[in-house]
Amino acid sequence: MKKINPVIKIRKIAAEQSIRLVEKTIEKTAEASNFLTNISDAFLFITRVIKETFSRNFEFKEFLRQCFKSDIKHYPSFQ
Repeated sequence: MKKINPVIKIRKIAAEQSIRLVEKTIEKTAEASNFLTNISDAFLFITRVIKETFSRNFEFKEFLRQCFKSDIKHYPSFQ
């Protein structure tokens, strides 16, 4: 009968567990990074919209004209 050395067996189990832990950590880090990137992109978009809306160069009349044109253009499709 073969004698199993418990130290070797424990090393193997520890190595497998640490590899799984590293893989899970890398996955979670990537997910968190993607989430934070999406949050920052949304924040930057919102700040830019607010900044452009209240700037001196915003043409409110042109905005309303474009809205009116798009509504008239798409209105027949809703009837």
